[in-house]
Amino acid sequence: MKPNADKINAQDGERDVGSSNAQRPERDGMHQLLIADARAGLADVAAGRTRDAASLLNEVKRRRAARAAR
Repeated sequence: MKPNADKINAQDGERDVGSSNAQRPERDGMHQLLIADARAGLADVAAGRTRDAASLLNEVKRRRAARAAR
């Protein structure tokens, strides 16, 4: 069975799998949000607003340790 597919009854009483048209606008909206997020991420990379994960995690650990010490 396909993901996001609904079981529907055909005219002859057999069950079939089809995509619900009611879900299409929701999927299209989510697709547009995904594209917008991808574009924003690529713009961040192009502008140099990225950091490597190791240094970011070390900074988060330092901040949490400083808060716990208060």
